[in-house]
Amino acid sequence: MLIKPYLINGGAIFVMNTYLATYLFFFAHRAQPHTRPLNRTLAAVFITLNVLTAHQLLLATSENLLVDTTNTLRGAEVIVLMYFSCRLVYMVLGTTTNRFATEQQTFRRSFTLLLAIELLIVAVHVSSTFGTEIPAPRPSWLNFPLVVSQTWLIVLLARAWRTVARRPTHQSHWQTLWRPEDPSARLLRDMAVAAAITPLVTLVFLVPALQQAPLWVRNLSNPTLLLSGLIVTLSYLRHYLRDVGL
Repeated sequence: MLIKPYLINGGAIFVMNTYLATYLFFFAHRAQPHTRPLNRTLAAVFITLNVLTAHQLLLATSENLLVDTTNTLRGAEVIVLMYFSCRLVYMVLGTTTNRFATEQQTFRRSFTLLLAIELLIVAVHVSSTFGTEIPAPRPSWLNFPLVVSQTWLIVLLARAWRTVARRPTHQSHWQTLWRPEDPSARLLRDMAVAAAITPLVTLVFLVPALQQAPLWVRNLSNPTLLLSGLIVTLSYLRHYLRDVGL
């Protein structure tokens, strides 16, 4: 089997996420016990990213029909990733303001409903061809659970960043947003930038995906998403785990 570039960068992402998830889940709270819920929620984000990465590597290396059919589950996996990402944002907000407290109940119910709808769509979509052929691409409008979950995260991050950054401060409005004094606001700013990368990658690769894009273009998606993960990780560690030294 030829070693393809996306197997290399996909494997590198998998190893990094495994290390970070293990460290955050089992060891980080020993130095700062009060950050345990945040640490484990971020670990859940990395674990979900690993599920997506492992699934992508499996699809790339297998020619099994049933494995190819599981490609329809990637939307559900992304919704789970969006759920843990939003949960992390709400937990960060919980340390700074109670303005979003009641919204969390709606958030949990909404994402449970989105995941249920997505799984129902997948079941109906593959039922007629299961085990005999690869399901045809489903209509774009049936991707609305995935779009809603991603939009929720981006809008939530924008609102959270603005709310925390604009608390009483002596800075100007522009400085308050881009150079906030509050470390939680800086974390939310970096998370907002990282979250914006994901739909940008989707839009950039949508048109080339319909044509025969060069290999180097197709191989940019994993490193770009890796950059998004690193932005969040380094910002989080600088804010909450500065004494740990990871």
